[in-house]
Formats: sequence, C-alpha cells, structure tokens
Amino acid sequence: MPALALISVLLFSGIETDSIRLAYHNIDSDDKLNKFISILNECELDIRDAYLASAYMQKAQYIVSPYRKLQFFNKGKKLLENYIEKYPNCIDGRYVRFLVQTNAPFFLGYSSNKVEDKEFITNKLDKSLIGDEVKDLMNKNINQ
Repeated sequence: MPALALISVLLFSGIETDSIRLAYHNIDSDDKLNKFISILNECELDIRDAYLASAYMQKAQYIVSPYRKLQFFNKGKKLLENYIEKYPNCIDGRYVRFLVQTNAPFFLGYSSNKVEDKEFITNKLDKSLIGDEVKDLMNKNINQ
C-alpha cells in the first residue's frame, strides 16, 4: 500500500498501533512527514510519543538552517528519552531510539544505547503483541 494511502487510512479509520508502526517506515518526504506528525498529534496511543520524537528528529533533514536542524533534533531526542524513561519496557521507544542512533551523524554524540536497545528488542520482540509484519520489519532493521 503506498504511504499516502496508508496515511489516509490512518486518518479516516481508527488508528491502530501497527498502522502507525508501518506508516513510520514509509516516510520519504517532508510532506509525508508533516502528515505523519499531524496524525500523531491527533491520536492517543501509548506509542505516539516514541514515533513523534523520531518524526521531529527526521524533520531536521528537510531544514536548511543548522541551528534549526539541531533544535528539531534536540526536541525529538528529549521527547524520546522522556518516553523511554516513562515506558522503559516498551519496544517502540527502544526500537525508534536504536534506528535514530544507528543513523544519526556521529558528531551529534547520540549513539550510546544501540547495543542495549538491540539486545532489549531481540529479547522482547517475539513475545510482544506486535503484528508479524511489523516484527519482521523490526527484526530486519535491527539486524542490518
């Protein structure tokens, strides 16, 4: 399903957690990212802030000003770290942090939890209530 169609489904048909998880992986433009942020701002799912945090950090790649890039990145980083502190056993927070830390530029100094997050996800994912399609995607991403 194309990303925009998936986002439309999210908007008009009750947002489900696996739909959020899948839509997150289909963001490839500023427009899609803005729509994803809008959807997240309207939903009340427990996993919302993990993905919203990452969306703020992703926003940096579409901004020209280095200062504004850093502002968005730090806003997302703070939200994500607060989320993980509040929900330390939630796979989504750890997964999003793993992806961000794996892909963040080295100079940002945000990479210290990759090993622990990968181990946490590996140990918890099979027993989680996450759908099989998303589990496969998460496994693929943490093992690249």
